[in-house]
Amino acid sequence: MENRSTPEGMIRHPEVSKKEAETKSFLDKMYDSVANGKRQLELLMDDPTVSEAAKATARTIINTAIAIVDVVPGFGEVFSWGADAVKAADRIRRLHLAMKRGVELKQIPPSVLDLTPDVGISVAVLTEAIEPLTAGIAPSHAIEGSMQLYHDWPRMRAGVNRAREILKADADRVKDPKVQEAIKLLTE
Repeated sequence: MENRSTPEGMIRHPEVSKKEAETKSFLDKMYDSVANGKRQLELLMDDPTVSEAAKATARTIINTAIAIVDVVPGFGEVFSWGADAVKAADRIRRLHLAMKRGVELKQIPPSVLDLTPDVGISVAVLTEAIEPLTAGIAPSHAIEGSMQLYHDWPRMRAGVNRAREILKADADRVKDPKVQEAIKLLTE
């Protein structure tokens, strides 16, 4: 029987074969672990509560980053005003769709690009008025971001609780004891 992985005439050392088997076993375990993680992530993101919590978390992280950058005069305003411009454009889009469909504005969901969907556009614009008074140092976007966090915090908590329920129910399907132990730590 010819071994194609070695050049002709070379004798395969038993230690090399053992190491190759260990490496293959390790890679198989890694692949199974990644495949299982992907399956669990898909399972979590299929749930609307967890999905909404993920969006709320992403919004919170982005709003926090904008509020931090907003302290830098001139540079920070670009991001803060940019977020407000996206909010205004989304509002116009929603108004157009509402008029076109003959429904109320509340029935048209805001875009995921709107970083403060629960904060009114008037608040977003009025908070920017403090920028010239403070020479651009005041992080005006922190006001909007904090107001949005007030609405997003319950969503994030509900999403974490729902994710725990889903992972706990799914723990029986996971075969790797290390993964089961990690899920147990997360769900307790």
